[in-house]
Amino acid sequence: MDGNNGVTFLTFIKSLRGWHINSRKTIYIMDNASYHNNVNIRKYIKEKGITVMYLPPSSSVLNPIELCWGIFKRRLGKSLA
Repeated sequence: MDGNNGVTFLTFIKSLRGWHINSRKTIYIMDNASYHNNVNIRKYIKEKGITVMYLPPSSSVLNPIELCWGIFKRRLGKSLA
């Protein structure tokens, strides 16, 4: 089973609640992964008053983890070749 889906992401989002001092001042920045737009996730975020900003499509420069994953995948590909 793929770990990146609406159910696991909602569980992750709910686990972040302990880090919020004030949900009304919390901003989540997310990319355009399909599970980030899950109806249950949007509903939960709206209920909690959390602001969401979505990155533009294909904006890996604004999402540094994507650059790290790119390096990792290239190195892994070379080592498996």
